[in-house]
Amino acid sequence: MAWLALAGCRGASCGAPREEVTITPAPDPPKRIETVVLTLEGAWVTDLVVLGENDLLVGGRFFRQARIGDRTVRADPTEDPPQVHVFLAHVVDGQVQWARVFPAMDLALARSSDGIPWAVLAYERPIELGPHRYVPRGKATDVDDWKTPLDLLLWRIDPAGEPVAAMALASQRVDPWPLAGLSISPEGSPVVLAMFGVPAPPIHTGHHPAVVASFEKESARHLRSIELPEVFRPERLSIDGSGNLVVAGRAGESYSERKRVLLRISPEGRRLAQTELGDDDVLALACHPDGRAVAIVGPSHYVVMSKHSSAGETRLLEVAIDGRITASQSLGSAVDVIDLSVLPSGDVVLFGTSIENAEDWRDWIEIRGSNGERRWSRISTEASEAHAFAMESGGTIWIAAREAGQHIPFEQRKVTVRRIGTE
Repeated sequence: MAWLALAGCRGASCGAPREEVTITPAPDPPKRIETVVLTLEGAWVTDLVVLGENDLLVGGRFFRQARIGDRTVRADPTEDPPQVHVFLAHVVDGQVQWARVFPAMDLALARSSDGIPWAVLAYERPIELGPHRYVPRGKATDVDDWKTPLDLLLWRIDPAGEPVAAMALASQRVDPWPLAGLSISPEGSPVVLAMFGVPAPPIHTGHHPAVVASFEKESARHLRSIELPEVFRPERLSIDGSGNLVVAGRAGESYSERKRVLLRISPEGRRLAQTELGDDDVLALACHPDGRAVAIVGPSHYVVMSKHSSAGETRLLEVAIDGRITASQSLGSAVDVIDLSVLPSGDVVLFGTSIENAEDWRDWIEIRGSNGERRWSRISTEASEAHAFAMESGGTIWIAAREAGQHIPFEQRKVTVRRIGTE
């Protein structure tokens, strides 16, 4: 629709032909339709990876047993006491095609641009994967260790959930957990950001514990490792369109030092830029198509959960390729952002939990434009906590959120995986 605007008439200009100006209003944002695709019970969803339309991998943790759609997965009944297990499920059109269980503590998933999924397991018990049995090489070194050291296992997943290729990384860290990030380069090579406790040549030579390592996309063969002396504890990993590594982590040499730093490193290991981000945690990290980084910094998940609106401000930072912070936008003081994605348009999609008080938790999505303007937002009408997030290339949003409420036992809390698409 267009409106006809008439130019004003003053003095000698009166009687002159009136200029017609056509004004086209901004289009309404597309209507988004939210659909529950999958329901889980007794599980914590940590990862969603979209493989195609209505086709995704769901990964997470559980204790003793969990229900994933119409499947029930169980931990090893011989373990005494019972331990945490990891699950990985393939879901198509809301139906579970298969579900795998691993005696592991943590899981990360990622997908290459050509649709190949990869996983990393953090484990301290033997893993059966395809025809191979992977036995962790670490041994507890202190009598107070509550777990033996965790190793890492990288593997490429085939459509049936079996490994096409795998590589044991031998991280051997106890606390904190070693895995900090998994991403895929533009060429399709998996890249792992992790902490290593002991030398594990050729992946880790032993000079510095923080390492980012890349692997061959067909065989998982190790290609290159870059040690990170600038980082005491790595936290986030992203890769820009040129293949440069963007790493966020805690600087210094001990946990008493809270300064966070953002590094941009070439695939060969050359340092391109370094940015100081302040004392807050780096909650999420992603890159624009042109290479600019977007980082969410703010109070940790545990601080927000305990202090709510008094936890402190969470901010969205935009960092140029040369390391300059070019934008800083407030997201408020009662939000726990767990992930973000950058659309080809430059809009940023945020997902997290809005926490007003101990009883009012709601999963929340917001889309912000390139100038920080709020383009669209949605907050759950029910008490819930954000778990995991993924984006399809066409803009469809996938989220996993768990119902919140102290009166609901953990094993009975439902997690819903939802698809939020446009008309």
